Amino acid sequence: MKGQYLPIQWSMYFGIGVAMVIYSYFLFSGISDTIKNTSASTLLNRVDNLIGSTAIVVYEEANRTNISARHSFMEYNLTIPEKLSDCIYAIEIKAYIEVYCTGNPGKKALFSMQGINMKGSSIIYSTRGYVTIRSDALGVEFA
Repeated sequence: MKGQYLPIQWSMYFGIGVAMVIYSYFLFSGISDTIKNTSASTLLNRVDNLIGSTAIVVYEEANRTNISARHSFMEYNLTIPEKLSDCIYAIEIKAYIEVYCTGNPGKKALFSMQGINMKGSSIIYSTRGYVTIRSDALGVEFA
């Protein structure tokens, strides 16, 4: 058994090194997934707030420009990102604005506009790159 301990020792060192590399890979990929999920939720909230606050501004401006006739109309194209953390998202208008990931509907953000009538013709997907916001005295419409 003379001299055989060296190859066995180096084989064990190699095996331990491979195990450490595999452990590090899984550790950092788990951390990466956690960060992606957290950032996607935060970004969805930001986009939802951007769309909602822009709609409020457009509604206020449309009502302010022609107070006597109450027939003023305003249209604004808001540019939005096409993807958020590898997530293509959809915007749906109900009694509130709902923004959610199409691949994971559990990730979503809600924005409520009290006292403003909202209409949406269909689901708006982020791949378009913009949202059209129209407003008059009757409310806000998204397209």
